[in-house]
Amino acid sequence: MKKTKTRKETSRPFTFVALLIIAMFMAGSFIEGQRKDCSDAGIVVANVRYCDGWLTGRIRNSGSIKLENIRMHIVFELVPGSQIVFLTQDGYAGVEETTMALKPDEHVDFTVWLDHENYELIEVHTTTCPGMQKSVTAAAVTRAC
Repeated sequence: MKKTKTRKETSRPFTFVALLIIAMFMAGSFIEGQRKDCSDAGIVVANVRYCDGWLTGRIRNSGSIKLENIRMHIVFELVPGSQIVFLTQDGYAGVEETTMALKPDEHVDFTVWLDHENYELIEVHTTTCPGMQKSVTAAAVTRAC
């Protein structure tokens, strides 16, 4: 006589695999630091000035969690795309692999060269909390040397 598997016996491998996948996802997220409570995160961008191609200012972590991989997106008027600036720990532009992190209440003064003079918007992003950003319009930037 051929024995047929019961429903309970056939669902065990599926349940085990599903639980294993969920456990791996959760463990990876916690290990890589991607599961953060972003309700306590904050960025302040202040004292932004433009002078002869140079943009300067201050970025401060106003929240209670460490912010990592902080970068700027500069959006220009009449120019397609944007300039992405990967900031170094001392506030200067670096290469794509460069990462800047700020602990709570820590700040950095930045100095970056702009590809074009007609900027429209400056956005500061962090990969710690991808939906969080701080934007500064061109009208809010002091144009003086």
